[in-house]
Amino acid sequence: MPGFSCQEESNDKLRVMFDTNIYDLLAIEEGLTSKIVNCRKIVVYGCKPVRDELRETPAKKAVGTKSLRALLLNNYDLVIGKHNLIATELAGYLANEYLKQYNGNAPAKKIFKDFLIVAISSLKKLPVVCTNDEATMSSEEAVE
Repeated sequence: MPGFSCQEESNDKLRVMFDTNIYDLLAIEEGLTSKIVNCRKIVVYGCKPVRDELRETPAKKAVGTKSLRALLLNNYDLVIGKHNLIATELAGYLANEYLKQYNGNAPAKKIFKDFLIVAISSLKKLPVVCTNDEATMSSEEAVE
């Protein structure tokens, strides 16, 4: 299970973007969303590509008696609050450039969305993009 600790010693806020798969972890781990929301040391940003991927979750999938899609979107809205970043043309251009350099096996359509999330984060100088996607975003080919 994922752990989360909010260290209150520093005055600096950590600015992060969560990849889509992190919201899956938030849906599974009870109480984790509220810990992140209540932590004053972390600011989570969102963007349309992440929200769009969450909306692609099948409506009939459930966690217990709750709709998984509704839970994912609700957690997303709670965690990012008003911190929504725009996917600009420059971000799209950068994502295409990342794609040209990528030598992995992931389908271009899938990895482009991941690169777009990284490009949006990079343009806003977010120091962290948090992912649990070992097949694409965390792969050696993508990190290069």
